This record gives sequence, C-alpha cells and structure tokens, in this order.
Amino acid sequence: MRCFQHIMFFCAAFVSLSLAITVPSAFAEDGKNKADYHPLKISTENGDVTVAVRLALSQESRAKGLMYVTEMGAKEGMLFIYPRADQRSFWMRNTYIPLDMIYIKRNGRIESIRANVPPRNDTARPSKGKVLSVLELNGGAAKKLGIKAGDMVHIPRAWRLKAEW
Repeated sequence: MRCFQHIMFFCAAFVSLSLAITVPSAFAEDGKNKADYHPLKISTENGDVTVAVRLALSQESRAKGLMYVTEMGAKEGMLFIYPRADQRSFWMRNTYIPLDMIYIKRNGRIESIRANVPPRNDTARPSKGKVLSVLELNGGAAKKLGIKAGDMVHIPRAWRLKAEW
C-alpha cells in the first residue's frame, strides 16, 4: 500500500510539473491578463506596426477608457469602437498618463491624431469629422512608431460587430 501511495504522489507531481511547463500563464510578467489584449495591425509608409490593445466595445468600457491607468507598455493601448461613425470627442479628466488619440474612419483610415494630450485635463479633443474608432496609445507613441494620418488600421470586422450602445 505504501508503495502505491509513493507512485501516486510521483505521478501527481509529474502531471503538475508537466502542466506548469506546457500551459502558458494567462498573465504576463507584469501581472496583466494577456487575454485582455488583442493584436492590432497598422499599415504605415514604413511597413506594418502591431500594437496590443484592450477593446472598449460597450458604453461602460468606453466611458471608463484608460481612467486611473498609471502606465502602459510602449506598444499597448486601448481601441474604442462605436456602432456607427460620428464626430468623437475625448478629454483626460481622470487619466494619469499623456496619450496620443488616433481617430479612425469607418474604412480604417486614420483621420487625425491628437499627439501627447496632457493628463488630468477637461479640454475636449474632438475628431475633425466622423470616425468609427479611436485608438489611444502612450503620448508620443504614434510618432515613435511612424503612425500618421492617412495610414490604415486593420480592425477585424468581428470587433466592429460586437460594439454596443
């Protein structure tokens, strides 16, 4: 009986170790849930750039946005998607880091960029025209990554279909 218990213990330990090695953690080293981030491709004149974005598809998630976030990775951001194109305006009341606001038309073209918008500010930053989405990146990231007005953002159709009021 004692031998059987030892064998079962070693089998359980082996299975646990195997799972720990083969199943990747759902959390990155910085504690962020990897499942919350999705790759977003942007075609620029210098080639494609991919950033990791959290999606803001509901009214609640769009209202909260990046409030109270104190840091983001160099190629991380948030993509706000609306059910229909309209003029959009953002402010930074409870946002603690400077951001680039990238306004995106229905066809995926970048309409305009508001660069290095200062945090903790109530000044409205509107799009120039009707846009379907807004990408927020760290302040200065658009310039560092070579992202400009007119570039193409490849937003999966499935994300657009999930946007709610």
